[in-house]
Amino acid sequence: MADFRAVRQRTRAGELVLYPAQPLEGSARPVVVFLHGAWRGAGVFEPWADLLADVADVVLVDLPGHGRSEAIASASVAAMADCVHEALRTALPGRRVLLVGESLGGLIALTIAGEAGCEPVKAVFAADPPFTTTKLWSVGQTVRRHVGLGSLSEFAIQLAKESFGISGEAVEEIVYYPLVGKLRLPTVIATGDLALMPPRRVDGLTSLFDSVDRFVLEQLYPGKVEIQQLSDCGHLLLIDAKDRCLQIIKSMLAKHLADSPTR
Repeated sequence: MADFRAVRQRTRAGELVLYPAQPLEGSARPVVVFLHGAWRGAGVFEPWADLLADVADVVLVDLPGHGRSEAIASASVAAMADCVHEALRTALPGRRVLLVGESLGGLIALTIAGEAGCEPVKAVFAADPPFTTTKLWSVGQTVRRHVGLGSLSEFAIQLAKESFGISGEAVEEIVYYPLVGKLRLPTVIATGDLALMPPRRVDGLTSLFDSVDRFVLEQLYPGKVEIQQLSDCGHLLLIDAKDRCLQIIKSMLAKHLADSPTR
């Protein structure tokens, strides 16, 4: 069982907490960094350290305003990506990083992969990122329920508005497709097959990346990303489809983060 320790990393926006399973210094192995989804925490990915122990070091991250990380002034995807990227540059200089993001974490990973200086990130795996917001009926229902119960922090409510367009009874459309057009790194997007539409009662969480998103990305940005659909699962691919996600991650490590990456 991996022994995680908390490392507090200062950034210009606020303090971010990283959880490396191995020492950050003194290793030449690739690093897989995991970014969780909205209103979750780094701990959901603890099993991945053992799953990847033979091929890579693992670092988990509490996103801004989540877990032990400080809330920052803006809860937008762009602001959180700046904060996370600064922390990774400082904590992992010279390392080769595969950035794995779940949901909101996937959008943050895609944003970092579109920046001019992507280092130390070499490739991105985005697990079911939501590319448009008004159709995310299940997210809206969940947020409003928790707001009514008073169980969300001020930053969590801010996050709902700035990253998902959700406030009160309204949902503003926020479109994240252009993130793919800006990509500078090899990227895989994976989704499940538990369809988002129509709104209904379902067991588990529906996929948020749907056939419309796939069509738009393939038409607007052909060849920019590899898209994989995993059967018999919904939104939480990194939890519910570990074996298949592990295959994707190991393949990306071998192809893009090896000492002499294949092209």
